[in-house]
Amino acid sequence: MATPIVNALSIPRCVTIDRAPHAPGYDDKGALEGDRIYFSGSAANSTPHEAIMNLVNCSRGKHVECIIAGHGQVGAIACGGGVHPTDDQLIAEYVFWNHWKDDIAGLRGQATMVTLFACETGASSWGLRLLDSISKLTGVVARAPTGMVACTGQVTMYEPGSVMQVVIPGQPLPQPIEVPPTPNYPPWSDPPSARLRLLNGQHVVELGANHIETLEVVHAHGYTFHLSGMQLAKALSFIRFAYPIDMGAPLMSIASGTVILHPTVEGRTLLGSDREFIICGQRYLMDAAYPSIVYRVDPPFDVAFGVLQRK
Repeated sequence: MATPIVNALSIPRCVTIDRAPHAPGYDDKGALEGDRIYFSGSAANSTPHEAIMNLVNCSRGKHVECIIAGHGQVGAIACGGGVHPTDDQLIAEYVFWNHWKDDIAGLRGQATMVTLFACETGASSWGLRLLDSISKLTGVVARAPTGMVACTGQVTMYEPGSVMQVVIPGQPLPQPIEVPPTPNYPPWSDPPSARLRLLNGQHVVELGANHIETLEVVHAHGYTFHLSGMQLAKALSFIRFAYPIDMGAPLMSIASGTVILHPTVEGRTLLGSDREFIICGQRYLMDAAYPSIVYRVDPPFDVAFGVLQRK
């Protein structure tokens, strides 16, 4: 279960949010809409330049916390494009031209803190480097979550084990914080016996591996492949379908692709149709039909499915 954090409306702040619409082609499922309700009165942006200028203009003469909200991944936050940003829409240390750095220095003397509100942005050495750069350029505390986050419009929800990585100017740099570890799920003793628990209307439907004919992976890197037989059984052991997690709202994660379950004829009597899941970062699948429900992938997606693809 995700951990709720109640909105503290009394805290002065300036907020800007990716203006990408909740529309077909973005697969956003309402994550940014929840942000816009939660951070009422926020500005909108489509690029890092626009996001930062929104904060510079809002914070002038006010000395407030400045927040950029959008979809994220380890070491990066999208300032446009929704779940499918281009490199020039990212604030990230690993984008080689670092096009946002001159702009964000404009917050020096105005912001009291810079928060990047997105999934996993503060995690690992990449997240730490990003926050260190922002803190040095602005002269204030920079922080970002190390795990998955979601926003209902009333509260924000943090993945269990997620914390804020915080960099304080003038203080020794903290140690990198990795994404939250895999929950202590029971190990798979027999992959073909894997159970899947999927929401269907108001009821949870339980299926077995024998109810799934193929699993189709459409990855953002450009490859598509279908798994069946023992490859399918192994793939179902990587995805913890027996343990649905209710985040309370869609994840604020950059999408890496989609996974589609194609049921057998018998499976369709239980599930009704194919079921699509959005690959969130490297560690979760979000149910496209019920986007508050996510499933953990272990090992991480590229590792697990890259191995299967090569076999």
